[in-house]
Amino acid sequence: MVRTVIYLLALLAIVSPSNADDRRSVLFDAVLDFDRDGTADRAAIILKGKRDDGWQQEEGYAYPLAGEDQVELVVFLGAGAEALELSRTPSFRSEFLVDERMFSWIQPMEVTSKGSLKLNSAYQPGASNTREQTLTLVWRSGEAVVAGYTIGWETREGAGTCDVNLLSGKAVLIEGIDPSGPAKRLEGSFKPVPLRKWSEKTRPKVCDELG
Repeated sequence: MVRTVIYLLALLAIVSPSNADDRRSVLFDAVLDFDRDGTADRAAIILKGKRDDGWQQEEGYAYPLAGEDQVELVVFLGAGAEALELSRTPSFRSEFLVDERMFSWIQPMEVTSKGSLKLNSAYQPGASNTREQTLTLVWRSGEAVVAGYTIGWETREGAGTCDVNLLSGKAVLIEGIDPSGPAKRLEGSFKPVPLRKWSEKTRPKVCDELG
């Protein structure tokens, strides 16, 4: 009987919320009026898992994923003025932000002047062969949607940007490192994807064979 009680207590400790929070930490956060209601909201990129190689994250710098690291986005509407508490249930979350095998460096979030949220990740930033991904999130019809999907690359063979504007339904290829260079229209029909439905299956594939 005593052994059974001890086992149950140990099991509860493993799955308790406090222990779950111990395995989650805030990589980056931002305050913005995401849903455009005049009240500040808070967004955060959460790291799930703890590395044991002694890495010390510096504030404002990209984070290199390691081992079984995963990230998720959480947004707390109306809570921009409050302290960030991971034990609280967010207004919404998304676990598919990046393919950790393709883009292993997570960058700080960007907030645009219109209240959009840009989520950036990269593969070997600064190296001779590098790729970057940017997701642009906006608030439409009462929910968060992916409005933009951008892949940029710079290799020994060349550089370019594939930009998919899901709001306008258009995608373009810009060759070279100058993002304001001539744009070539890419074939395809695109539309905004609700963040709750964003996945490997629903993301645009038009950029996959480029770069």
